[in-house]
Amino acid sequence: MKQDGLSLQFTVLDADEKPIRHYDTEKTYFWYKSQKVLSTQGGSAGLLLHGLYESFYDNKQLCEKGRYEKGLKDGEWNYWRKDGSLSKIEHWKSGRATGEQIYFSETGKIQKRIIIRKRQTTTESGDTLIVISGKSRSVTLMDSIGRPASIARYKNNVLHGKQEIIASDGTKTSETYKNGTLVEPKAKKSTDDAGKADAEKGDSEKKKPFQRLKGLFSKKDKTEKSTESKSDQPKKERKKKTKSTDQEPKSEEKSTKKFKLFKHKSA
Repeated sequence: MKQDGLSLQFTVLDADEKPIRHYDTEKTYFWYKSQKVLSTQGGSAGLLLHGLYESFYDNKQLCEKGRYEKGLKDGEWNYWRKDGSLSKIEHWKSGRATGEQIYFSETGKIQKRIIIRKRQTTTESGDTLIVISGKSRSVTLMDSIGRPASIARYKNNVLHGKQEIIASDGTKTSETYKNGTLVEPKAKKSTDDAGKADAEKGDSEKKKPFQRLKGLFSKKDKTEKSTESKSDQPKKERKKKTKSTDQEPKSEEKSTKKFKLFKHKSA
């Protein structure tokens, strides 16, 4: 069939094949109806393209070539200009661009290269390298030899993070931004302040041994006092015992005397 000045050759999904039950709203589906190939995001209302797809210019030169899987682009797709020069190579997986995407100039040289890996997209174009990951983006400019000359970092499209400039001799100068605002660097301590801090630290280090000795002597005094108090206790207990032993014989003598007196009377 012919459409928009191109001749199209394609196949559609067979009626025996399982249809799509749930459409992905983030994907674009290609389908055929009433002698036209249409594309719709998140749906279709005709026969889904399925299998090899080719389009040609009026001079019979190839324009596009690739494959569809149930209305979604899949695998490698190639695009040509009317003169037959390659303009672009894309890679798809179930309707999502993935891997390497290459754009060619009219002379056949690589003009731009895009690499898509999950949520990160890297674009290399001339002397510029752009890396996008979520809300963060870094832009690196290269010099004539291909070395990084500057790195700018963004978040939500405003400067955020470390910004670097690299000279040809390798020296770096940098500034830090936070949400578009320059962060002032902290003031460095002067040599006098550093000397005072070192002196104070030295004095504290000198005091530490004497503090330890004081602690040792105080512990020693405590232990000696505790031992003296313990040694005094047995002496007191001994005195008590001796008193009690001295008292016991006297009571026995008194009892024997009484017994003798009673005995004498009975005689």
